[in-house]
Formats: sequence, C-alpha cells, structure tokens
Amino acid sequence: MIPKLKVPLNFSAGAAAIVEQDSQDEIAQCVVALLRTEIESRVERMEYGIVDPTFRGVVREEIREIIAHWEPRAELTIEGAEDLDELVSRTLLRLEESP
Repeated sequence: MIPKLKVPLNFSAGAAAIVEQDSQDEIAQCVVALLRTEIESRVERMEYGIVDPTFRGVVREEIREIIAHWEPRAELTIEGAEDLDELVSRTLLRLEESP
C-alpha cells in the first residue's frame, strides 16, 4: 500500500489519516480537489481546475472533459457508475455533502 494523506486532513491517535494510492477514496479525493480548484489558482499548474468552482455557468460537458483530462482513473473506479455522466453526478453530490 502506498499511503496518501486523506482529505480533509485529520488526525487520530496522533497519526494522520491516510488512503491507499489508486483506491476509490483517493481517486474521488482527486476529482473533488479538481472540481474545487479555480483555473489559474495554482501557480505551479495554472491550467488545472475549472473556470468556476461554484458551477455557475459551467456546462456539464465541460466538467466531463476536465475530469477525463486531469483524472482519467476516475471513470473506471466508481462502483456502479455506468458512464462519466453518472460519475460527475456523484462527484457533485459529494461536493454538496462536504463541509
């Protein structure tokens, strides 16, 4: 297992929570991070993210293309998701439920 920090970062018994690299949880974290990042907000990778992380005016097809470009693992790892449209729907729901 290659450990990655769990997002949001939290500690239990003095240790940081982790997820396994390439697990569903880690890939979902990457998609959520992508969809919460506004383009040009990361100095080291200005083209990463989406135009408006509040999804106002963002076309569903744009979201599908962004996820496919930046996180191609996502399509194959969400149980029960038959296509990328369903993946986007689940990701948006997860965003709404996150603090």
